Amino acid sequence: MSLPSLPAEVRHMILEALVKDGRELASFAVVCREWQAVIERQTFKRIRVTPSRIAQLNDMTRRNRSHVRYLWLCAELERYGCDSCSPTGENNDAPMFNSAADDLLIKTAVQSLFSVLSTWDSSSSLTLDISVYSTSDREHWFNYLTFEPDDGEDDAPSKRGYSHVSRPNQTVPCENGDERHRWEITNESLFKAQAAVQTVFTRILDEEPDDSDDEEMDGLDWWRELPLVPAITRLLLRQETRRRWAPEDLAELLARFPRLCELHFEPWREWDDMLQTYRDEGYMTLLESPSIRRLNRLSLFENFNQHYPDAYWRLDCSLIRPPNPDLGRILSEVGGNLESLSASFMVDADDFFALDEGHPRKRWPNLRRLILTSQLLAPDEDEMRLTDMLRAAARAAAHMPKLETLQIWTGRKGLAALFKYEAATEQGQASTITWKGTWVSLLHDSVIQAWQSVAAERSQLGLRVVYESIGVDEVRSHGDAMLLLELPEVVIRRVSLRQILNEQMHLPLKVRSSHEPSWFLCTHHV
Repeated sequence: MSLPSLPAEVRHMILEALVKDGRELASFAVVCREWQAVIERQTFKRIRVTPSRIAQLNDMTRRNRSHVRYLWLCAELERYGCDSCSPTGENNDAPMFNSAADDLLIKTAVQSLFSVLSTWDSSSSLTLDISVYSTSDREHWFNYLTFEPDDGEDDAPSKRGYSHVSRPNQTVPCENGDERHRWEITNESLFKAQAAVQTVFTRILDEEPDDSDDEEMDGLDWWRELPLVPAITRLLLRQETRRRWAPEDLAELLARFPRLCELHFEPWREWDDMLQTYRDEGYMTLLESPSIRRLNRLSLFENFNQHYPDAYWRLDCSLIRPPNPDLGRILSEVGGNLESLSASFMVDADDFFALDEGHPRKRWPNLRRLILTSQLLAPDEDEMRLTDMLRAAARAAAHMPKLETLQIWTGRKGLAALFKYEAATEQGQASTITWKGTWVSLLHDSVIQAWQSVAAERSQLGLRVVYESIGVDEVRSHGDAMLLLELPEVVIRRVSLRQILNEQMHLPLKVRSSHEPSWFLCTHHV
């Protein structure tokens, strides 16, 4: 029996199976017009663009442009050899900035893409995902790196958390046989490891003006000459881009998207505390920009690797990045119009909820989801400070009339903790607060009372309090912590979490002495 003679329901089932299988579908579009309509919609939904193909983008999508929902711009930088990743001799320093050729490639790609997209339908809802990397990055010290597109929104079986992300069950050492690329850092290999890290964390676009040419445009003027792109409504800058965007460049980039409503930004921490201070000053300016204030959804995830500081002197690079109090306060100010806000590691919830004396109480009239990190969630921190912070969070939640969930968490090797509030969503339900962590900690009565007052606004059934525990040895990195704490997907992109988990497999673990907490699970109502 030929395919066209099959009942329509059977043909539809076959087509659905092909689409879900994830295979190349273009060849199936010639089967019949019925299939062509569905397959072209799927084929053109997500497009990978390289600088050399931007010129063909308009022609390639002319008939199916309305189907395009996601564009992944892959800016592949120049390749490099071992002399760059592990320099030898008297000068062991890696460059601080990309090469002039790499910067020209990025500028040309951005300018060409924006020129094309500026002509697209201004009522479209298009996601732009930008990755900047060199394929040589994974050929030397970092052979665990992967460069992948963002997961499709339709690929998620669950919208609640990361339960579908595979978690490696053992640590696998790097198999690179070249002694120059081993992560067992010694005094002799310290400078090579530092240069290797610096090579992949160079700065994008060195905007220092050329004194020899008074009429050369500075970097910010270059951004402002780019056309506006109304079709872009969501921007992804994921952690697989280890090269660093300057915050002032990002502010200008965002300004090119007048309809932008969602930003996912996953930068890496600096490996020098002084540079981190300068970087944070730039982040403050970025957060106060008009483009940030226009957003509906904002996710900031500052990534790190606990092994990389081994390549730096302890006085220069803190093992744990200290959050910037000013960043926390500014984020609290600019978040008033947001529906969803997640900020991890670069700010602390303690600073976000701090009330400035003499200032009116802040309000967040549209906020539905708020997820923050705090270094106070640790067994060796001041318990009273943690109690005060959780009570301050409850006072703030009283000024979030649409709040559905508020979560404060932390995670690194051997440590995971979460405080979570979930508002009652249906009649007959109670609101819930949950404490989940790698050590036993009962919430202070004053914290429960403060959140009971918040819950009373939503439900007459009181407040349910849940305690859960996680084994210390289960948490090998902040990636494991995110899985075990079942954080919502707004914290970090799923592909980024998979890459973090893959990275932890390929770096040697240090010997850790830790106290294994008692396991407990308790639920009670108040």
